[in-house]
Amino acid sequence: MATRFSIVGNFGSVSTAKDVLRIAGPTSGIARIIELHVTNDTDETSEMLPFAVSFATGTAGVGTSATPVNLEGNSSLISAGAYAGFSAIYNLSTPETGAADITREAVNILSGYHFVPVPEARPVLRAGGRLTCALETAPTNTLSLSVYAIVEVE
Repeated sequence: MATRFSIVGNFGSVSTAKDVLRIAGPTSGIARIIELHVTNDTDETSEMLPFAVSFATGTAGVGTSATPVNLEGNSSLISAGAYAGFSAIYNLSTPETGAADITREAVNILSGYHFVPVPEARPVLRAGGRLTCALETAPTNTLSLSVYAIVEVE
Protein backbone atom coordinates (compact mmCIF):
# COMPACT_ATOMS: atom_id res chain seq x y z
CA MET A 1 0.00 0.00 0.00
CA ALA A 2 1.37 3.40 -0.96
CA THR A 3 1.85 6.17 1.59
CA ARG A 4 2.22 9.86 0.78
CA PHE A 5 4.79 12.12 2.40
CA SER A 6 5.32 15.88 2.29
CA ILE A 7 8.78 17.40 2.15
CA VAL A 8 9.31 21.06 3.04
CA GLY A 9 12.48 23.12 2.99
CA ASN A 10 12.82 26.83 3.71
CA PHE A 11 16.23 28.28 3.10
CA GLY A 12 17.75 31.71 3.18
CA SER A 13 19.84 33.50 0.63
CA VAL A 14 20.24 31.97 -2.80
CA SER A 15 22.58 33.84 -5.08
CA THR A 16 24.02 31.01 -7.22
CA ALA A 17 22.76 28.23 -9.45
CA LYS A 18 22.19 25.17 -7.26
CA ASP A 19 20.23 22.01 -6.64
CA VAL A 20 17.31 23.12 -4.49
CA LEU A 21 16.01 19.61 -3.64
CA ARG A 22 17.19 16.00 -3.81
CA ILE A 23 14.90 13.07 -3.09
CA ALA A 24 16.36 9.59 -2.58
CA GLY A 25 14.12 6.60 -3.20
CA PRO A 26 13.67 3.83 -0.64
CA THR A 27 16.14 0.94 -0.59
CA SER A 28 13.58 -1.74 -1.45
CA GLY A 29 10.50 0.05 -2.80
CA ILE A 30 9.61 2.81 -5.23
CA ALA A 31 8.72 6.48 -4.89
CA ARG A 32 6.58 8.60 -7.22
CA ILE A 33 6.82 12.37 -7.39
CA ILE A 34 3.26 13.70 -7.13
CA GLU A 35 4.11 17.41 -7.10
CA LEU A 36 7.04 19.73 -6.49
CA HIS A 37 7.04 23.51 -5.96
CA VAL A 38 9.78 26.12 -5.53
CA THR A 39 8.59 29.52 -4.37
CA ASN A 40 10.22 32.89 -3.91
CA ASP A 41 9.65 34.21 -0.39
CA THR A 42 11.06 37.73 -0.51
CA ASP A 43 12.32 39.16 -3.80
CA GLU A 44 9.91 41.38 -5.74
CA THR A 45 11.96 41.55 -8.93
CA SER A 46 10.51 39.89 -12.01
CA GLU A 47 13.11 37.57 -13.53
CA MET A 48 12.97 34.48 -15.75
CA LEU A 49 14.97 31.60 -14.25
CA PRO A 50 15.39 28.02 -15.54
CA PHE A 51 14.59 25.03 -13.31
CA ALA A 52 15.22 21.39 -14.19
CA VAL A 53 13.94 18.15 -12.67
CA SER A 54 16.42 15.32 -13.26
CA PHE A 55 17.36 11.78 -12.35
CA ALA A 56 20.81 11.86 -10.73
CA THR A 57 23.14 8.92 -11.24
CA GLY A 58 26.54 10.20 -10.15
CA THR A 59 27.94 11.50 -6.89
CA ALA A 60 25.33 12.38 -4.26
CA GLY A 61 25.15 16.05 -3.26
CA VAL A 62 25.36 17.56 0.21
CA GLY A 63 22.71 19.80 1.77
CA THR A 64 20.28 20.31 4.65
CA SER A 65 18.17 17.32 5.70
CA ALA A 66 14.43 17.64 5.22
CA THR A 67 12.22 15.42 7.36
CA PRO A 68 9.54 13.67 5.28
CA VAL A 69 6.18 14.00 7.05
CA ASN A 70 3.82 11.06 6.65
CA LEU A 71 0.49 12.50 5.53
CA GLU A 72 -1.28 9.63 7.31
CA GLY A 73 0.22 10.78 10.62
CA ASN A 74 2.29 7.63 11.22
CA SER A 75 5.91 8.78 11.49
CA SER A 76 7.13 5.29 12.45
CA LEU A 77 6.67 4.16 8.84
CA ILE A 78 9.57 6.25 7.55
CA SER A 79 12.37 4.11 8.97
CA ALA A 80 10.72 0.71 8.51
CA GLY A 81 10.12 -1.78 5.72
CA ALA A 82 9.66 -0.42 2.21
CA TYR A 83 10.19 3.14 3.41
CA ALA A 84 13.73 2.59 4.72
CA GLY A 85 16.23 4.74 2.82
CA PHE A 86 13.63 7.27 1.63
CA SER A 87 15.06 10.72 2.36
CA ALA A 88 15.33 14.29 1.13
CA ILE A 89 17.78 17.17 1.36
CA TYR A 90 17.41 20.75 0.19
CA ASN A 91 19.65 23.77 -0.45
CA LEU A 92 22.48 21.59 -1.73
CA SER A 93 25.92 23.14 -1.31
CA THR A 94 27.43 20.36 -3.43
CA PRO A 95 25.35 19.48 -6.49
CA GLU A 96 24.38 16.04 -7.70
CA THR A 97 26.28 14.77 -10.73
CA GLY A 98 25.28 12.68 -13.70
CA ALA A 99 21.85 14.30 -14.03
CA ALA A 100 19.50 13.24 -16.84
CA ASP A 101 16.82 15.91 -17.29
CA ILE A 102 13.17 14.88 -17.11
CA THR A 103 11.93 18.41 -17.69
CA ARG A 104 13.43 21.88 -17.91
CA GLU A 105 11.43 25.09 -17.80
CA ALA A 106 12.14 28.79 -17.37
CA VAL A 107 9.66 30.53 -15.09
CA ASN A 108 9.11 33.99 -13.69
CA ILE A 109 10.46 33.70 -10.16
CA LEU A 110 7.59 35.85 -8.87
CA SER A 111 5.22 32.99 -9.76
CA GLY A 112 7.60 30.22 -8.69
CA TYR A 113 8.30 26.83 -10.27
CA HIS A 114 5.54 24.22 -10.16
CA PHE A 115 6.00 20.63 -11.36
CA VAL A 116 2.70 18.76 -11.18
CA PRO A 117 2.78 15.91 -13.71
CA VAL A 118 -0.33 13.99 -14.70
CA PRO A 119 -0.45 10.55 -13.03
CA GLU A 120 0.81 8.77 -16.16
CA ALA A 121 3.90 11.01 -16.31
CA ARG A 122 4.97 11.01 -12.64
CA PRO A 123 8.67 10.23 -12.28
CA VAL A 124 9.34 6.94 -10.46
CA LEU A 125 12.40 6.45 -8.27
CA ARG A 126 13.41 2.81 -8.10
CA ALA A 127 15.39 1.40 -5.17
CA GLY A 128 18.33 3.71 -4.51
CA GLY A 129 17.35 6.19 -7.23
CA ARG A 130 17.68 9.96 -6.79
CA LEU A 131 15.78 12.90 -8.25
CA THR A 132 16.86 16.54 -8.11
CA CYS A 133 15.31 19.90 -8.80
CA ALA A 134 17.89 22.50 -9.80
CA LEU A 135 17.92 26.26 -10.25
CA GLU A 136 20.19 26.28 -13.30
CA THR A 137 21.14 29.97 -13.48
CA ALA A 138 22.19 32.37 -10.74
CA PRO A 139 19.49 34.96 -10.00
CA THR A 140 20.24 38.65 -10.52
CA ASN A 141 19.08 39.43 -6.98
CA THR A 142 19.57 37.22 -3.94
CA LEU A 143 16.45 35.14 -3.36
CA SER A 144 14.92 33.44 -0.34
CA LEU A 145 13.39 30.19 -1.60
CA SER A 146 11.11 27.51 -0.21
CA VAL A 147 10.65 24.05 -1.67
CA TYR A 148 7.68 21.73 -1.16
CA ALA A 149 7.03 18.24 -2.55
CA ILE A 150 4.53 15.42 -2.20
CA VAL A 151 6.00 11.95 -2.74
CA GLU A 152 4.19 8.62 -2.75
CA VAL A 153 6.24 5.67 -1.46
CA GLU A 154 5.43 1.99 -1.65
